[in-house]
Amino acid sequence: MKYFLIILIVVLCITLPYLVAVKSGGSGFIFSGFLVNYLDGNSYLAKMYQGWDGSWRFVLPYTSNAGQGAYLFLYYIFLGHLARWTNFSLIWMYHLARIVNCVILLVILRIFLLKTIKLESKLAFMAFLLVSLGSGFGWLGLAGSTSDFLVPEAYPFLSAYSNPHFTLGMALILSVVIISENQDLPLKWPGIFLLSFVLSIVLPFGVIVAGVVLVSRSALKWIVEKKIELYPIIFLGLGGGFFVLYQFYMSITDPVLKGWNAQNITASPPLLDFIFSFSPALIAAIWGSVVLLKSTSSPAQRTMVAWLVLGILLVYIPFNLQRRFMLGLFIPVAILAVWGIGGINNLKTRGWLWVGLFCFSLPTNLLIILAGFYGIQSHSSAIYLTVNEESALEWVENSTPAHSLILASPEMGLFIPADTGRRVVYGHPFETVNAEQEKDKIETFYGNKLSSEGTYLYLLDKKPDYIFWGPREQKIGRPAILEELPVVYQNGDIKIYSLDWAK
Repeated sequence: MKYFLIILIVVLCITLPYLVAVKSGGSGFIFSGFLVNYLDGNSYLAKMYQGWDGSWRFVLPYTSNAGQGAYLFLYYIFLGHLARWTNFSLIWMYHLARIVNCVILLVILRIFLLKTIKLESKLAFMAFLLVSLGSGFGWLGLAGSTSDFLVPEAYPFLSAYSNPHFTLGMALILSVVIISENQDLPLKWPGIFLLSFVLSIVLPFGVIVAGVVLVSRSALKWIVEKKIELYPIIFLGLGGGFFVLYQFYMSITDPVLKGWNAQNITASPPLLDFIFSFSPALIAAIWGSVVLLKSTSSPAQRTMVAWLVLGILLVYIPFNLQRRFMLGLFIPVAILAVWGIGGINNLKTRGWLWVGLFCFSLPTNLLIILAGFYGIQSHSSAIYLTVNEESALEWVENSTPAHSLILASPEMGLFIPADTGRRVVYGHPFETVNAEQEKDKIETFYGNKLSSEGTYLYLLDKKPDYIFWGPREQKIGRPAILEELPVVYQNGDIKIYSLDWAK
């Protein structure tokens, strides 16, 4: 019952702010669907739109030359198909998946703590609380610039608040470890194969993280028991390796995806930031690791130490996606922290340390939620569209050809693929190829800083079918060429111009 209560609290915390945001638009604003990480959130919605439109092949929606695409981001494309099959809107399907996957993670986490790690009941519940609701010391800076504000994949709560695939990826990783530790489970190896295959689709990099955990588990098993067990690693590689290799191959050979991959860099945070963002749990976890290694513990328990140590080392290897190794890292940190406190003999001291750890681990997540409410109250343009903008996007979706290319400001360019499925010249700092150059050119165009010939050559190069002209574009400037183009849509302060002449 107490686990169910915590799951309910977490679900309410990650759901109610979004419901408030929907209701708070009033008569003039429409909630776009995201309170945090809205750049990636809209890109996920754009991927779902491709599935809703019937495709299984992903093409970059935020770049003028989309290329042939590849079978990537299949989880979000599947959600788009699922939305079409069930007649759900894309944004409601997204948030339904986010909530369901959060519950799946927390249920599997409970099994992991009690049945696999085999923590004593009270310690297991303490670890469950900390993993489910905890975070780091970022709140002390109040700047929102540390990893516990910015790296959702590392923290279960922030992942659940942000998107559905990180939590599902963590659940699959824990499930792989659970099956690996269960000696009597029927169909054990096919189970790992299947889980790894699904993980490779949901979160390809999660297969690598799961591999790190299983390799460390096997190494510890050999050190402690002089037994080597390679089957979990082999079946993990067989199940998930193909799709991971396929994604890697496409990202370095496809000319368009290669450009996207070159700027898809997720560098690790500075070491001080890392320590700050995982403390106070990290401080207790270091002590917990010492206590654990000195005790007569099982390989499953020692795996948590290996996951933490290897995770930290891998985060700082020279690799463009090194931050991805932070996936789920707060899980072993929190477990080891609770283990360390549980090893203190003085019950009063143990109690105070636990209360302090838990209380100091909550404020960052509370600030994240409060920041969302501030955005709601101020109707931030990052998370709200005006009613006129929403109407214009509905017109684009219903009245333009499916493969249309639209020129819009960087701000509006983020929303167009997510809401209409139409491509834009620029809209995302990673998914627009040559993003910085394209953003500069668009701002130069809307700022009317190009000569007449330069404007013509720019439009001829990109060949947009339509130019979007609304409040976000007006903040940049007004290109003179608009006086010469036919208006095909007008609503209040928004106009859309056709460039049929450029074809």
